[in-house]
Amino acid sequence: MISVQTIAEKVGAQVIGDSQQIISRPNRIEFAQEGEISFIQHAKYLPLLSECKASAILTTSQFVDTKLPFTWLVVDNSYFAFAAVIDLFLPSQKPDFSHHTLFFIEKSAKIASQVQIGHGTYIGKETKIGEESVIYPQVYIGNHVQIGSNVMIYPGAKIMDNSIIGNDCIIHAGAVIGSDGFGFVVGSDGVHQKIPHKGNVILEDHVEIGANTCIDRAVLGSTIIKSGVKLDNLIQIGHNVQIGANTVIAAQTGVAGSCQIGENNQIGGQVGIAPHLLTAKDVKINGQSGLTKSVLTEGATMTGTPAQLYMEYNRSQVLRKKIEADFIQKKNKE
Repeated sequence: MISVQTIAEKVGAQVIGDSQQIISRPNRIEFAQEGEISFIQHAKYLPLLSECKASAILTTSQFVDTKLPFTWLVVDNSYFAFAAVIDLFLPSQKPDFSHHTLFFIEKSAKIASQVQIGHGTYIGKETKIGEESVIYPQVYIGNHVQIGSNVMIYPGAKIMDNSIIGNDCIIHAGAVIGSDGFGFVVGSDGVHQKIPHKGNVILEDHVEIGANTCIDRAVLGSTIIKSGVKLDNLIQIGHNVQIGANTVIAAQTGVAGSCQIGENNQIGGQVGIAPHLLTAKDVKINGQSGLTKSVLTEGATMTGTPAQLYMEYNRSQVLRKKIEADFIQKKNKE
């Protein structure tokens, strides 16, 4: 049980209404009951307020309606603030693996004193792991790996040889960091000959890698995931790719080898990006798009396959429908 005043102090909100009201938990606006807090970020959810039974609503000033029987907590970004509210009521807790003894650490590995290691984990030669990191059960960490402080690696993840992981990273279950790259050359006999991939993967600080996402190591040099990047589940990142700081990529996207993705890009689900392409800063690529050419204009929005600028794509769709309508009209006259 937490007072509205305490919540407001946590998220920097202005209170309109009863600041001493006690809140039991956060809940979605469709299901919130008396004594609970919910939030509004988009106007499309405003109709739900008429049936909402929550005691408090976290929102921006534009959506406040004092005629409704809520205590309002007013912030600049209610979605961001509500995440802090959830964490206030339901704080994340690190597991306790102190009783786990069935794991194997090579003698030359250097593990900080406060690291927790789960059952069935293997840690290779000359590997280093920083303070406060948590390695869940059934994790494989290869040789010459460097892992920073406060890193969370969930069950079944594989960190292959020579990978470098910065501080405050999260690697979800089943992810593979440093898998062998998909590179072949066709010999004179028509057989695909494997190209050795002897580089590594570097994750900078505050990177999050989703479940079952694979990041291939470089042929030479490094595949680099810059600071603050967030990758969803089931993503494939090819060898020698570089992803710029604070870029986010949704599930089932594939980025082919040697691409350079710019800072603050937003890439939707099921996007395909062809090899050796570049994207500028702040580029957006809509879901299910196929990028076949570099995007060098900052802030461009791309959509479709092959991907076009968003407005060009819309114009082409209008033109296509007009051509189809004209064709049908002409056929009807014949």
